[in-house]
Amino acid sequence: METQSRQEEQDDEEDLSSKVRFHVVHKTQHRKHHFKLISYDSDTTKDRRWKATTKSIFVFLSLLAPLLLLPVGHASSVFLGSGGFSPTGQPTNITTSQVGNYLITHETFGLAFSGTFTGTTIGKVTIIVNLSTGTGIFFGVNSFTGTVTTATGTASGTVQSPFAASFVGNNFQGRFSLFGGTGGLTNLEGQGTIQGTLNNFVGTYTASLTHR
Repeated sequence: METQSRQEEQDDEEDLSSKVRFHVVHKTQHRKHHFKLISYDSDTTKDRRWKATTKSIFVFLSLLAPLLLLPVGHASSVFLGSGGFSPTGQPTNITTSQVGNYLITHETFGLAFSGTFTGTTIGKVTIIVNLSTGTGIFFGVNSFTGTVTTATGTASGTVQSPFAASFVGNNFQGRFSLFGGTGGLTNLEGQGTIQGTLNNFVGTYTASLTHR
């Protein structure tokens, strides 16, 4: 009887061990299968990457929009400005990536300004192109160093200029604003428009300004 009881206990243990092994193997296989689905779901990954990219862009533009609509100061009379701009050289620090039909480029670039603004800028820009339509947007911030012709004379210093524009084919148009001036441009405020050609980034600007 004792031998039979031990045999039954051994059989029960082996049966339980078999069930546990089956459960572990089943869970492991299920987990591997789950990981396999994730690793090969490239469309989902691309979609998430694009959603993350567009979310960052929309956040940036939402922060940029108020700057582009800054009211000009009221302590001084408004004066108008205009002129042109062209590159000072080739862009640098260029990085490019593609998400679906969208080509995204980040670069550092410099511009030479003439007219009301006489000087140079250095800035960073993000360019997003829809490869299916040839349309897109770009946005960034420039730091201007030079001289501005005001209503009462000239003033020199530096000023920051966020900008954003859209383009169809090779033609772009957009807006910019001014803030954070130093030196003689400490009290310079305003906003304006930009327009030009995308392939060489040559264009013109208009501005509505105040200088206290």
